[in-house]
Amino acid sequence: MSLQELIRQIEAAEGADRSLDIEIAQQVGYKKKVEYVEREGSKETVRTVVWADPLNGEFGKVPQFTASVDRAHDLALLIDPVSLGGVSWEESGSVARINNGPYHRASTPALALCAAALGAKLWSSNN
Repeated sequence: MSLQELIRQIEAAEGADRSLDIEIAQQVGYKKKVEYVEREGSKETVRTVVWADPLNGEFGKVPQFTASVDRAHDLALLIDPVSLGGVSWEESGSVARINNGPYHRASTPALALCAAALGAKLWSSNN
């Protein structure tokens, strides 16, 4: 999925979405690894998916970027460690902006901040 399309989907989402979290992770450098692990006390194997963090290479789950303002903030800092920004919310939704980029509107503060962070990534790749 293109970065522009992902931003559009985030802005249109009604709430947190794990499939969007995974798309975001892939856009910012998380690497997927599939493991097959035997169940304890059984010969049956179970497929598990883990993701390598682009900063430290440690394997784990994809952060819940779209569910948590803290994780969305982590995303913004991953994309631009010296970024400045803000997010606000009201009954009708939320708005976020990073650096001098455009305002991004979404249904929750976390979603708006994710869209703004990816918008900053898109803006920096076009300049």
